Amino acid sequence: MRQYEAANTNQTRSFNLAWKVLVGLLSLFVLLPLLGIWVARLQPLALIEPPPVEWTRLGALFMKTIALAGIVGISSCGLGTWFAWLDSRARLPGRALLSMMVLAPLAIPSYVLAAILRESFAPRGILGEFFGRTEAFTGFWASACVLTLTCTPYAHLLVASALSRSPAQEEKAARLLGASTLDILRIIQWPRIKGPLMYAFLLITLYVVSDFGAVAVLDCDVLTWELYNQRNGRAVFSIGFLLLLAVAPLIAGVRWLRAEEAKEFGVDYMRLSREELSPLSATVSYGLYALVALFGAVLPILVLAQWIANGLQMDLEFAPIGPAIISS
Repeated sequence: MRQYEAANTNQTRSFNLAWKVLVGLLSLFVLLPLLGIWVARLQPLALIEPPPVEWTRLGALFMKTIALAGIVGISSCGLGTWFAWLDSRARLPGRALLSMMVLAPLAIPSYVLAAILRESFAPRGILGEFFGRTEAFTGFWASACVLTLTCTPYAHLLVASALSRSPAQEEKAARLLGASTLDILRIIQWPRIKGPLMYAFLLITLYVVSDFGAVAVLDCDVLTWELYNQRNGRAVFSIGFLLLLAVAPLIAGVRWLRAEEAKEFGVDYMRLSREELSPLSATVSYGLYALVALFGAVLPILVLAQWIANGLQMDLEFAPIGPAIISS
């Protein structure tokens, strides 16, 4: 018995040692970009160094990045939570198809969606001419709209998963006792969706802070765009530090959520009767579905089809997609 315990202890120690070595190696790989930024500060690689960036401009870009992440996070979580509730609790004709359509932006890279909307809302674009636009679809608010379309499915999926685990027996009992929909949301559903909703907000804000494609296409000056402009200059260190400063609280938030002892809720599969929406709520829901589905699914498909048709008319040779599909 003692020999078995000794052998088990040795195996545990060996496993812990191997795990620590693996974590140390992974930590070195994580720190390599920071080391590269420091080396770039000491000795820039470019023959012509970009002009220095004032801290006042970097501070303004930092605040703009935080504002963009906050706006996109709040709007995406609000839309995603509403779609998740409609998907799991509401009686709405066509709900299944509409839910699939609002999840379509997951399959479209943010920079492709940004390019499609920029072209469509240009003064001579399809929607630009219809709405009589005279300015390009670029800047802060254009980026916020595109990133909201891109990130809403993350909140939708996380909250819908939490709502699907909300026990039906408690909700039925609460309704029999006279609880309203808001009471059920506050007492029964909110404790179960609060954690996933916070995860969704942190995930979305991290995505926005690190995004480069959409903000580059839409000419939105944020930290990632300035980092690209200064990629061979000494300002890379300062910009990287500000990005780290923006991301660190979000990572700490994720760690805090994981450290919190999660309370396990019972799961059952009782069928719930869906909520009958008022005419106003149904109209608003269809309007939100239509906006997200139109600009996040229908319009991109139509524009991509138009691009392909134009290429075929001009006898252009398309790039082979086989290697790209295999790589993906």
